[in-house]
Amino acid sequence: MRYLSEDWLAAATTATSGCAAIDPPVRIGYRVVDGPDGDTPYTLVLGGDGVAFEPGIASADLVLTLAYDLAVSIASGTASAQRAFLDGDIRLGGDVTVLLGTVDALATIDDRLSDLRSVTSYR
Repeated sequence: MRYLSEDWLAAATTATSGCAAIDPPVRIGYRVVDGPDGDTPYTLVLGGDGVAFEPGIASADLVLTLAYDLAVSIASGTASAQRAFLDGDIRLGGDVTVLLGTVDALATIDDRLSDLRSVTSYR
């Protein structure tokens, strides 16, 4: 399945079912730019009902903007999101403090998405 497609977002939601939700809920938007289909915005919702991946970035508390090639490297496990942020390759907008309470949840989500990597087409 194609990376960041609606099918991929649904599969990512399924893969992360059962992950602990954060209270109060947090919405982290991702604006992936310069991809094969142009820019692709989506939101990772860490909320009362668990974790979900949704198209668009409406109502995001925080928005991360990054290039498609970097997003692919992070999603495929060949690059570190933390390193990319420290190198200035990810731009942040909105409430940056949102990240403080999500570190453990994001690590768990990344682990759960590892099986999805083998069935994802990145190009």
